[in-house]
Amino acid sequence: MKNKQHIKSKKHKHFSLLIVPQSKPTKQIKIANWIPKVFSFILVTSFSLTTIWVYNMYTSYNFMKVDYQSKIDKIDELNKIKKTQEKEIVVLKEKTLDFENKLAQIEDLQDTVKDMVGLPTDDTNEKKIPLASRSNTYSDFNIKEVNGDMIEISRLLDQSEENLNCLISDVEKRLNFLSAEPNDYPCKGKLTSGFGYRKNPTGRGLEFHKGLDIANNYGTNICASGNGIVIFSGYRGSYGKVIIISHGYGYESFYGHNSKLLVKVGEKVEKGQLISQMGNTGRSTGTHVHFEIRKYGKAINPYNVLSKKE
Repeated sequence: MKNKQHIKSKKHKHFSLLIVPQSKPTKQIKIANWIPKVFSFILVTSFSLTTIWVYNMYTSYNFMKVDYQSKIDKIDELNKIKKTQEKEIVVLKEKTLDFENKLAQIEDLQDTVKDMVGLPTDDTNEKKIPLASRSNTYSDFNIKEVNGDMIEISRLLDQSEENLNCLISDVEKRLNFLSAEPNDYPCKGKLTSGFGYRKNPTGRGLEFHKGLDIANNYGTNICASGNGIVIFSGYRGSYGKVIIISHGYGYESFYGHNSKLLVKVGEKVEKGQLISQMGNTGRSTGTHVHFEIRKYGKAINPYNVLSKKE
């Protein structure tokens, strides 16, 4: 019994592997039972680990592939945005040049208007260098530079708007002054006496003549030399029938020796408006109009005002 159990016990501890070559004796190799089990375990474990590794590698590959494609798509999108921005920069550049040209035209127009109405032009200001001319090609522009140009142009446009408003106000004042300034001849005719000392036409010696005497036919139309308000219309000593107009800015104009007065005190008149007809009233030696200009109450040479219009 003991021998049988011993044999049985040995049978479970190992097994034999016979090697039968063709020309040599048969060989027997005894292999313990645990060795195949360990080998199988190692094989299964290696296969499992290899499978897991391959799966992880495949999963990582797919993830990297998707991520790579996503980045490629993002780069393509950024390139499209870049190209769009480059086109927009070109458009903004062209608008910038257009704005600058318009600003230059506005400045020239301001100078022209000032010159037309006799306002002084500011020659001390140098012409602004175009902002957009800092680069020669569109390729070297960037967003910050163009945005900076647009901000500067916006500031210049606001400044130009303010300057234009001031110019409009100045021009209105100047036009009002030019309309009011008595610089039109009251009528056509022959100049018979000028401003200054002359021989007294009705007496002896010299007298100071405060205006111009213009002779023409009796009833010749006499017109206002500038816009204003009639402050006197009636008979006044040596002036005879006289019209006096206040033009503002310290100016008054006198029209004496009329035969007929056509406007009343308080009436507003415009430059060139008919106000009276030529006559020979007052201290006069013939049909004419005595045209006199006073500034702040003092008689001045009418030619100093009339010559400004010529």
